[in-house]
Amino acid sequence: MYSQQYWLTAAQYLEEKRAAIVSFSQLNIKRTLRAPFFPYFFVDKKAVDGQLLGEVLSSYDKQKFKVVEEEHAFKVSASTFKDLNCLANLLFTSINFIPVVLQPERQFLLQQGWSYFDCFQFNEDGLPQKLSPQEMPKVQLPFFSEPLNETVRQLAESDAQQAERISETVALSNALAMPFDSLPPTRGLQAEALFENMFCSLGFNRQKKSEKEAPAKNAGVLPAENLIELDLSAVWPTLLTKPLFNIGFDSIDCDCCKPDGIGAGNILPNSTALVRIEREAFYFQSLSGAFAEEFHKNNPATRENRLRRMHDFCLAGLPVGPFYRNHEIEVPLMDAVQLERGGHARIVSLRETHWFCRRRESALSRQIFALHSKVDSAEKSLEELRRASLIEHGVLGPSLVSGMPDYLFQQSLLGVYSGLLSMVVPHLLSAGSAFYRKQLADSVAAVQANVLNSLQSLAEKSNSRVLHGWQGVFVRTDKPLTLIGEFSNALKAPAVIQAKIKRHGQWQARFLNIASQS
Repeated sequence: MYSQQYWLTAAQYLEEKRAAIVSFSQLNIKRTLRAPFFPYFFVDKKAVDGQLLGEVLSSYDKQKFKVVEEEHAFKVSASTFKDLNCLANLLFTSINFIPVVLQPERQFLLQQGWSYFDCFQFNEDGLPQKLSPQEMPKVQLPFFSEPLNETVRQLAESDAQQAERISETVALSNALAMPFDSLPPTRGLQAEALFENMFCSLGFNRQKKSEKEAPAKNAGVLPAENLIELDLSAVWPTLLTKPLFNIGFDSIDCDCCKPDGIGAGNILPNSTALVRIEREAFYFQSLSGAFAEEFHKNNPATRENRLRRMHDFCLAGLPVGPFYRNHEIEVPLMDAVQLERGGHARIVSLRETHWFCRRRESALSRQIFALHSKVDSAEKSLEELRRASLIEHGVLGPSLVSGMPDYLFQQSLLGVYSGLLSMVVPHLLSAGSAFYRKQLADSVAAVQANVLNSLQSLAEKSNSRVLHGWQGVFVRTDKPLTLIGEFSNALKAPAVIQAKIKRHGQWQARFLNIASQS
């Protein structure tokens, strides 16, 4: 038999006791759980082999730490958090390896699969059982005079924006497993915290952050007639999941699935191929802006030719060329396929090959699905609350439900988890992230470029035109719904696409759930 509901409101690490204490609250009632805990970090096997790790850590007191080998990494556990930081500093000073070291309270919660404001019931043995309720947490927090749910209810009547801000903070605390009063202030830092949670167990080396960020895309001035905007922020992370591209830190260039040729289904478009040009004075538009810029930099003799061509033909980016018949050049595989398909060149051979694993799902894929699950759960809860309010209050239901604390909480969860999901791909591409890996970023960017090229091809077949695109795509078309459907079918993946259609001078949003056709 279960007791009443409690919400997790606090976690504390007791270094001297080698333990963690978690507090569960329901209004003024509090229960605590104490458990032994030894903080830890992971070291990637590909970055540091076991022998080197042992040599580096051998100078530290062996009674104060333990190393356990796991599938992808070595788990280094320490007697105390102070010892753990000393071991991390030893790795950094000896071999320049910077492990991801989270605060011990956060480590403990992630280890248990718990987070702040999760809901629990205690069973007969006094053990907490996690639930998935719809309610705003009924807890008393030190910085509010009233319980949280009552505070939000009162603010919803007098200051709706403040009520929403508090609700969003609670949701973000839940999403990042970080205390309510110490959350990252910016979206970039929130994405970094999300990645810390995602990948701390894989042992990645935290890199020193670069000042370089992913370049912003400028849409310019766009004509309004027959123009729609496709928001692809939910599509990009889906493409990185298994069984699609299964791109992740632990799945690219695996040891078990190396492709045997260009036709292999798991070869990545940022692989390279040697092509032989079959046209005279030939230029082409690369699908990789980075490759075009690198070619332009390394071929100064024909620099002015490319700049003139870009200006004369109003091209969006630098062309690659000029080439002459029988000239051979190494290009991204996605360009090679396009050139051969158009009869402009022949593929001679593969050069540098990159691929994704077909057998094991990447940690990134699993985490993306987990975020999707959170989004779906919040959407279902919101629909249930709307339905219940409609039944209880009739036509007034839709207006009344929007100010209810439970509705605000689920709405905030939906916004927070959707926002974190949309930040996954931009953060992978950002050189300012400590988790930036060029090989992974190149693969992700190539997949995006290939998909946008497919959309361009579909648009051209229906006399439509893609005007701009990256996170979002602007398309001039008379048949937006048909184009969206064809695009989703071509992706062979479930997608939620927000199409903004301008009619009578107003932007109207339509959400389309496109089912998988695979």
